[in-house]
Amino acid sequence: MKRSALPATASGQSGPAANWNPRSTAFKLLDSEPNEFVFGSWKNVLIAVWKSQATAPMVERLKRTIDVMSERTSGYRSNVHVIVEGAALPSAEARAALVELMKRNRDALACVAIVVDGRGFWSSALRGAMTGLRVLAPTSFDFYVAATVDNVVNWLPAVHEQRTGVKMDPAELGEVLRAALSSPD
Repeated sequence: MKRSALPATASGQSGPAANWNPRSTAFKLLDSEPNEFVFGSWKNVLIAVWKSQATAPMVERLKRTIDVMSERTSGYRSNVHVIVEGAALPSAEARAALVELMKRNRDALACVAIVVDGRGFWSSALRGAMTGLRVLAPTSFDFYVAATVDNVVNWLPAVHEQRTGVKMDPAELGEVLRAALSSPD
């Protein structure tokens, strides 16, 4: 059963949550599907946890989540994607849709960080594939592919503040990313 803070409209599409605070200091769950993904926000950072292979329909849900953030948060934002160990490479359609989202949102993005959690061949291959997305994505924002959440915690705060003017505490960012990862959905 899906959990979402994006209430369905008459058309069945998700829309903004009435009580959503884009500057909240806590992780705010916006959409999720058990064992598939968790999408949420913290300050002006979109957090996407991919627990299984990303598909085009999942990326469409991500697009709606981004639309909510864009409506509710002015200025630049950063996106952090965490691909959990064992999740398959995003489908070709999902990769194409993710590149289109980066192109569509180029003027609103400060940074995109992708964590490929895990070790060995799988994670190396997946990190290589995610790095390959950069060739197709706009160069108007900083792009970083990391092996761990801690790598992002060490990289993102200074770059994000420089590009957005929004300060973030590295320890708090780490707590928020771990909360998103431990979300039951």
